[in-house]
Amino acid sequence: MVQCVEKINMSTFWEKTLPLLYKKGLSQADISRIVDRPRSTVSNWIKRDTEPSASESVAIAKELGVSVEFLTDAEANKYEGMSELKSMMHKWIDDLSEEELQDLDRFLDLIEAGAVVTSLRNKKGGE
Repeated sequence: MVQCVEKINMSTFWEKTLPLLYKKGLSQADISRIVDRPRSTVSNWIKRDTEPSASESVAIAKELGVSVEFLTDAEANKYEGMSELKSMMHKWIDDLSEEELQDLDRFLDLIEAGAVVTSLRNKKGGE
């Protein structure tokens, strides 16, 4: 099931990291093990909207299978004004049935694999 993070004003790092953690079934305790820090430290990073050190960010990114640039401010502000849209999407996702969530999850997997983009490009080129 898709879980949404309610706090909208998080830094880019935690805004991107927490959903990935939930999707992989990882917890704050897992992150504390990965970065070799107490769980309370990780919890405080999230509560206080603080990014971990560069080496800790790299370790977290590696565990999540993404680049550290993706999680850090290197890509911040790429999509300004998305907070309202994200809030609307969170509410919409929360109202989906289990079957609809599974369909959405499969669709997102296709997007990640590039299948949807390729299909749309082929359709556009064939018009």
